[in-house]
Amino acid sequence: MKITRLTNQKINNDRVNVFIDGKYELSLTKDQLLSQKLFINKEIEEGELQVLKKISNEGLIRSRVIEWLFIRPRSARELNIYLKKKKLDVDFASQLTLDMQNKKYQDDKAFCNWWIEQRLSKKMSLIKIKAELFAKGVSKEIIDETINQKNIDDYQNMLDFIDKKRLTVKYKDEIKLKQYLLSKGYSYDTIKRYFSQQS
Repeated sequence: MKITRLTNQKINNDRVNVFIDGKYELSLTKDQLLSQKLFINKEIEEGELQVLKKISNEGLIRSRVIEWLFIRPRSARELNIYLKKKKLDVDFASQLTLDMQNKKYQDDKAFCNWWIEQRLSKKMSLIKIKAELFAKGVSKEIIDETINQKNIDDYQNMLDFIDKKRLTVKYKDEIKLKQYLLSKGYSYDTIKRYFSQQS
C-alpha cells in the first residue's frame, strides 16, 4: 500500500486527508502527519495503517472534547460522564482527562466560580447552589473557598428574589410565601429575618 494523495480539509484546515492507493482512508492533524513522517508515495504496511487509524480516531475525539469544553465550563464529573458515553479505552480516557486539566480546559475551580455567578444572577439561594455543585462533583473545599471569596449576602439575594418574582403579590398568604422560599433553598433563619422586618 502507498500514500497517493494528501489534501487539506476545507472545514478544518489543520487536518489533512490521507489517501492510500487512491482511496480516502483517514485524516490527521498536520502535527500528527509530521510526527508520523508521512508523505506522498510512502509505502504503508497494514499494521501501520491500523495504528494511523487509531491515532486519527483519538485525534478526532480529542478535538470534539475540546469543542465541548469550550461551550461552557465543566466539572471533572461532567467530563468523566461525557467520556464514558463515548465508550473510550480506559487509558486513553484517563490521559485525555489529565491533558484537559493540565491545559486548564477543565478546571473545577473555574467551573465552580462560573456556576455560582450563573445561579446568583437568578437570585438562587446559597443552599441550593451548594447542593447543585455537590451534585456536579465539586469538592466541599472548592465550593466553600469560592463562596467565601465572593462575600455573598444570601439575605439580600432573597430580597431581590422576592422583588424580582413579585412574590409579595403572588403569595399574599405568609405561610405559602415561607413554604415557597424554603423550597427555593433559603434557610429558615433568613426567611424569619425577612418576616420579622415586615411586621
